[in-house]
Amino acid sequence: MNNPIESSHPQPTAQAALAVPTRGIVLALNFVPEAVEPGIHAFWQSVSIVLEAQGHSLVMASTTPMAPALNSLPVPYLLTDFTTRYSASIDLASAVLPCPLFERKVQDWYGCDQTLARTSIQIASAFLNQLITAMGPVAVIAWQSTHPLSHLMLEVARSHSLPTWSAERGWFPQTLMFDVADNNYLSEVGRSLVAQSLINSYSPSRDELDNMALRLMNDKNGRYAAAPTQSGAELRQRLGIAPEAKVFALFTHGEPFLFAGDGTLAELHGLSRSNYLNMFQDIKRYCTEGGHYLLVQEHPFNRDQPHELSINDEPGVISLRENVHTLLDAADHFIFTLSTVQAYAVAYKKSFGLLAKSFLHVSDGPYYHGDYPDIREFMNTIVSGADWQSRQATIEKRMAFYLKHFLLDISPDQINSSAHRLATLMKNFERPLRTDFDEAINEFILTWAS
Repeated sequence: MNNPIESSHPQPTAQAALAVPTRGIVLALNFVPEAVEPGIHAFWQSVSIVLEAQGHSLVMASTTPMAPALNSLPVPYLLTDFTTRYSASIDLASAVLPCPLFERKVQDWYGCDQTLARTSIQIASAFLNQLITAMGPVAVIAWQSTHPLSHLMLEVARSHSLPTWSAERGWFPQTLMFDVADNNYLSEVGRSLVAQSLINSYSPSRDELDNMALRLMNDKNGRYAAAPTQSGAELRQRLGIAPEAKVFALFTHGEPFLFAGDGTLAELHGLSRSNYLNMFQDIKRYCTEGGHYLLVQEHPFNRDQPHELSINDEPGVISLRENVHTLLDAADHFIFTLSTVQAYAVAYKKSFGLLAKSFLHVSDGPYYHGDYPDIREFMNTIVSGADWQSRQATIEKRMAFYLKHFLLDISPDQINSSAHRLATLMKNFERPLRTDFDEAINEFILTWAS
């Protein structure tokens, strides 16, 4: 597995004293290093200040160092690291056996054997259960709902009857989502009757749509480090592609995500691993037979990993590692699985299709392979784009709704406002601090000292 985020970090040497919370403690999980997204760390610092002012305290469980001003404790990023770091902290013989389905997911996610998967789950579950028992939080915020550590954290928190959210980087640059369900396609936006009613009645202004497009176009890197952007014409010239040639760009999502476990998550997204590979072969065949070009941009997590799609010198099929804007400008049409690059694609107003049910999958939205009898008709429909103008309007409306009502803006001038928005939500939840809080925390620290 490709792990761009450090799995451990030293205990911070300077930490703020935990203010006595009259409303309760909010426990949040963080995976993102400050160097990757500084706005996330600035956001949490602002949230901490606002929460403290209203009688809550924020405690961060983080896989990467946080600012000394924050109350934080280090946790491993890899679930399997719990085994090496905390093997002496619990009696495995008396530990509860994990759910077989989740055990299988952990095996697939980390490529480990059943014994390591089971031990990792048992130790991490005990760690999280004892942490939540000792701390007695009023609310728990995980990070990236499908990640095994978040999965366990949410499961433990719900067993304690606590309100939970799954945070994640938002679909727009410099945004965050805080979802009471799962992130992305299984989000509350698609599962809430209230949200569906609001979307149906929502009508964005022209200014909202223009500002949305400008925000997407002005973010020249995307989520991950990238080469400087070039014009699409420059890329075509570099690759020897004629200006009149038809070019498709295929963007993949990061694995492990969809295909780990028993297949349920993949089925809910309309895609299995075998179906995905078969469709990729069909798309390559469509392009080579038609004299078209297929530019394949793998998610950074997949590169040089077993999840990377196989390209075998097929004519016109090219694997690239380019700035996403360079590719979006160069291609005539796009194909996505779950990649968040599709948000940027909306600003280019070019027709595109989905191989999986992504966060933009909606009736009369992007073309979806499942609505067509075969890949050829799917691809032909994308090229034709006969009704794309109306579909583009549907997509833009949905995106504008996300930005206005669902996502938190963490651009520098909006961080404090967004922190207040989250903290105000937390005002709905109050829980007295346990009377033996200090003793309980000290006992937890002694048990899990590594």
